[in-house]
Amino acid sequence: MKIVAFVVGSDGDVFPFIALGKEMQKRGHIFQIVAFECYRERIEKQGIVYGKLHGNPEEMMQKMLSDQEKGPGVLNAIKELLGKYPELYEDFKEPCQWADVIMYMQFGGLAYHFAEKLNKPCVRTFALPYDPTKLYSPLFPFIKRNSIRCKYSYVMSDVMMNWASLALVNNWRKRMKLRKWHLFRFYKKMNGKPILTLYQYSNALFPRDKTWKKHIYVTGEWNMEQEDEKEEQIDNKLKEFVMSGEPPLYIGFGSMISERVHELQNKFLEALEITGQRAVFVSAWTKFDRKKSLPNVFYTEFVPFTWLFHHVSAVIHHGGAGTLSLAVRAGKPNLILAFGGDQYFRGMQAYEAGVAPKPIYLPEEEITADDLVRQLREIEKEKYKVAAVKVAEQMENEHGCSRACDIIEEYFGAK
Repeated sequence: MKIVAFVVGSDGDVFPFIALGKEMQKRGHIFQIVAFECYRERIEKQGIVYGKLHGNPEEMMQKMLSDQEKGPGVLNAIKELLGKYPELYEDFKEPCQWADVIMYMQFGGLAYHFAEKLNKPCVRTFALPYDPTKLYSPLFPFIKRNSIRCKYSYVMSDVMMNWASLALVNNWRKRMKLRKWHLFRFYKKMNGKPILTLYQYSNALFPRDKTWKKHIYVTGEWNMEQEDEKEEQIDNKLKEFVMSGEPPLYIGFGSMISERVHELQNKFLEALEITGQRAVFVSAWTKFDRKKSLPNVFYTEFVPFTWLFHHVSAVIHHGGAGTLSLAVRAGKPNLILAFGGDQYFRGMQAYEAGVAPKPIYLPEEEITADDLVRQLREIEKEKYKVAAVKVAEQMENEHGCSRACDIIEEYFGAK
């Protein structure tokens, strides 16, 4: 069976599909990941077929999230990015023609139209809930939970996403001689039948709605130990720092591109001077200023989380899916400073599970060094450690990749 997965996103979106693809190929299937060029080497290193996607994650994240307060807004940003790359049509068309089964996440849903044209089966998959439920609303996280408004927020979200992509979609469908798309057509069914849906997250953090139909599965997370994350490849100075005293804090904001990262760095340094705690600051797309330092602080730009998180006291981050998953799997408390609504939602799920205090929503909250001192002392409480270990044990037993592969093989009769 030849499977193609369209992954339009950043590291935390791509790496689960590398894990899934590796497991599928062990079972004798051929797996292709269509993603931005910067992920080609990582994908091909695992023996997975790479498909090129025009654009880049840094531009995507900056327009859609990091600078949304001074940019065009998320929906206009999506519309702008889709219109910028006419090559996307071929980026989607060729892999869909090659594949037997087509997988897509939210922004990869453009593949749906080629699947319809080619009469090929689809798999929807997400790292956040996208099927209506009263339990919670990831894209409107401030709506009252367990309410009818929660459930209808999913319809609103679908309509909004359709609005952002409608011009491009109807251009493509005209080229394919398919009937026109409209705001109230969604990506949940094909030819009147529900599309197999796999949620690549843990029931321990995001409980499945019991009212969802049988074609919707919560598999557990898609993780694997990367071959380049062996301890002997970790910087010796970092290892020496980590092992030379009390377990440090992890502080990092992943794929965020924002001036607020530097503001937060300054405030955390002030707070650490007061608390005396040690910390490892890990830069990603926005770099920390290494000139601003303390004896109890270490800066690095790359470190395998699967190693580091086992040696820290707590994980302070932006609420990214991958970071939260690996932090909880390591049995560590979290402190989440969210730059966007989906990150705040993950922070609330972490809070509900007891592995973190309530998240801080940066677009609406001014944070002082004194506030951070209180938060740093809060996450030292034993209750967060106990809850994190408990959730980690639940997640350890889910075997998400294997379960997802079993479901796909059984659903399409490919065992």
